[in-house]
Amino acid sequence: MESDKQNGEEGGKPGHDDGDNGKKREYFEIFVDDVRHEVQQEQLTGAQIKALAGKPAAYQLFLERPGHPDQLIDDAQTVTIKSGEHFHTIPPAQFG
Repeated sequence: MESDKQNGEEGGKPGHDDGDNGKKREYFEIFVDDVRHEVQQEQLTGAQIKALAGKPAAYQLFLERPGHPDQLIDDAQTVTIKSGEHFHTIPPAQFG
């Protein structure tokens, strides 16, 4: 049985063994609106996460936290990325 460390998933750290001469390709796997994205940065701002997902700047971004209310991530707020994290976006409210 492989350990999480061998899979590069220990403690949310990046990693993926691409099987190419034992080299590791380092990345974090995150999901925005259920779409998988690979990022190499350990920290991203809310604006960067929305841009990565191709979402308009006016959308709100939330970090999903099981067992807790979703956390609003402002555009300038820095998020320390952990593999497997899920985010979702909401378009701006339109009244009238």
